[in-house]
Amino acid sequence: MPRKAPVRLGRPPEPGAAYRRIAADLRRRMRSGEWPPGAVLPPWRALAHTYRVGVRVIQRASEALKRDGLLAANAQRRLVARNWDSPGTAMESRILVLLTSNPWLFLGQAYTDDLLLGILRGAGEVSAPVVVAYDDRLCTGVPAELLEAPLRGVVIVGKIGSSALRAWEKVAVPVVLADHPGGNWKLHASSVDNAGATREAVRRLLERGHRRLAFVRRMHTHHVHDVDPDARERQQVFEAERAACGIGGVKTEVFSFFSQDRFDAPGIAAIFKHAPRFTAVVTSDTGGATLVLQAARAAGLAVPRDLSVLSYGYVRTEDPAVSGPRFDFREVGRMAARLVASPRSPPQHATATSTWFEGKTFGPAPSR
Repeated sequence: MPRKAPVRLGRPPEPGAAYRRIAADLRRRMRSGEWPPGAVLPPWRALAHTYRVGVRVIQRASEALKRDGLLAANAQRRLVARNWDSPGTAMESRILVLLTSNPWLFLGQAYTDDLLLGILRGAGEVSAPVVVAYDDRLCTGVPAELLEAPLRGVVIVGKIGSSALRAWEKVAVPVVLADHPGGNWKLHASSVDNAGATREAVRRLLERGHRRLAFVRRMHTHHVHDVDPDARERQQVFEAERAACGIGGVKTEVFSFFSQDRFDAPGIAAIFKHAPRFTAVVTSDTGGATLVLQAARAAGLAVPRDLSVLSYGYVRTEDPAVSGPRFDFREVGRMAARLVASPRSPPQHATATSTWFEGKTFGPAPSR
């Protein structure tokens, strides 16, 4: 009776993992001075014996180091270590900026353009070249081939799921989440100061007599079926501030909408069915504010006489008439690139403070 093949447990080996691991170790040994510039490395067969792999694996590792400018072949076809300051090795300090959404849809918006301009500025301040890439798999894991070349670190731009974040925690270089609250992830993060901005918004509402407050948060359906991370953090602070204000009779309620919703979507329409009605609505972004303003007009309410509307936005906002906190995302991007120069651990979280914009949508609570 033929013997059954043994069952292999665990995940299958990652394709190409061996040569990448060996290339990283050879790079380390050259940089430590074991093989200074001009030194001849052992032959392929000797290296294969040392690392207990086939010669083909050593060839692939050496080819990767040649592309990075760290190795060259002499007249005898022996591998020679090159100077770390040569032009080819400068790319070892590059920052990889990964976009989680299709650039065709992602770029050209004031928010995104400001964020990327800030990343470029921060990269210049730490003297690091920048490579921008888009990969749809970012939302579910780490595309290993993107990390083959030497990197100073990675900046992720866009929304990303929890399972992917856990995978990025294990990457050997610093990983920074741009415009993403830090949370409990073992990753660097740069974001806006959601807590400070929300406290100011609640304080201003209470000072003007508002006691019935609605908070509207955005939900994501593209890749990440969850509440927007910034919206979640703002909601948490919003509810905590209401509880801590010490003023009786303050009521808050949370509503949700999706990116593709119209003003008459259930999550928006429900705001106007409450009695007594809300006197102020705070939306997690200007897109939500636009829907609320349209729904208010459809309900026959005048803003701000009958209803005040606030939203979080950015300096070059799409609707400058909506009152609320404003953020400079160029600063958020700049901080993200600079965090790449920090040690991988412990994780750091940098925040950009907000400024207040007094638009045409904020007034005193209407008298009953």
